[in-house]
Amino acid sequence: MQGSRPGRPLRKFEHEGEAAVRHVLIADDEAIVRHSIALMLQALGHTYVEAGSPREATRLAAAAIAAGTPFGLLVVDYNFIGEDQDGIELVETLFARHGRLPTLMLTASTDPDVRQDALDAGVGLVLNKPVQAEPFRVALEQLLSAWADPVSS
Repeated sequence: MQGSRPGRPLRKFEHEGEAAVRHVLIADDEAIVRHSIALMLQALGHTYVEAGSPREATRLAAAAIAAGTPFGLLVVDYNFIGEDQDGIELVETLFARHGRLPTLMLTASTDPDVRQDALDAGVGLVLNKPVQAEPFRVALEQLLSAWADPVSS
């Protein structure tokens, strides 16, 4: 499922200013989580594509690059039930194939090792589920600010 705000240009993220529209890949095996994240991103002016599995996310990332609309942000779930990859492995795969991107990982786990493993893999921030709009907005702002200005972060 794709979403965008009418009349807003789609631009790829190349260390643009804070107001830049970002094309976001949402990867989560729970449709309700993808939908809620999509609504939050749309309210913030971003476009998005949803993937329900690591395999679908990998395919969509390759297709976006081929179409000239690469993703500028990843929002990835940690645990994909019944899949051969978890979110950390998905992020590592996407980074290896397409380069590093600002990434927000979602998890229901309170295990500090999960958070540390995600950060070690290059994830910018980890948020616990359930995700609420204001903490999501603040986390996204922090992540994108740090990504746009890595010297001051």
